[in-house]
Amino acid sequence: MSHPFHDDIARAVRSWYLEPAPEMGYTAEPRWFGVVRGNTEADFASATVTDLADGDVGRFADELRSSFGRRAVRVQVESAAITPSLDAALVDDGFVRGETTTYLLHCGSLPEVSSPTGFEFDPIDAAGVPEFSRVKLQAFGSTEEAPSPADIAHENAFRRAELNGSNGFAIGRINGDASGIIGWYGGDDSLIFLVATRVPFRRRGLASTMICRVRDHVQARGGCSVLINADVDDDPVVLYRRLGFTDEVLRHHVYELQA
Repeated sequence: MSHPFHDDIARAVRSWYLEPAPEMGYTAEPRWFGVVRGNTEADFASATVTDLADGDVGRFADELRSSFGRRAVRVQVESAAITPSLDAALVDDGFVRGETTTYLLHCGSLPEVSSPTGFEFDPIDAAGVPEFSRVKLQAFGSTEEAPSPADIAHENAFRRAELNGSNGFAIGRINGDASGIIGWYGGDDSLIFLVATRVPFRRRGLASTMICRVRDHVQARGGCSVLINADVDDDPVVLYRRLGFTDEVLRHHVYELQA
């Protein structure tokens, strides 16, 4: 099922990774292969590839290392640019193959979901970022161990930079306990880019409930559409499709280039 404004929204979503977002500290510099991006508030290095020939991969790697020094670089290759031979050339030249990320646009209405008993949806401001960061790191790491101070500091820098404009973060609480997190970029087309639940609170409908709350929030602010991103091979994508996120508007093949 396709959204009636699929093409327009696909162009808008693609532009998010090719243009700067100064309000969140993101820079974007056009290069011969696409765009390199950084963040003035946090240690971040990425490249979005729109056009790259197999024979130019070595030059591409050299340019990234020259630009970013000893930092690891996240590389996103647009689906239209990737081929089996380009994938092989990237891996041969030291790029580590990661996930394939799909960006799904919601079509229709979300089904009703039952909130977990004792659920609270707690939007946060800058003061709540450290708690948000802790829960995010525990949930993504599938651990209840406290994250290291260095990891918390790195996460805090990102989230504070992103918590601007109409962007939002919230903590999902069950009986007062910070149990999961959700984050979204605002605007006419809002992207839910972070959803995570701590291990003890999984399989209770927490993620579905938080997604529905963000949907309601976006619609209340006059937003036109809601998107979500996910690894095509990860379990959550099944949940998102079941909730009505069925129209793919962008796909990135992700690699990492180590220093």
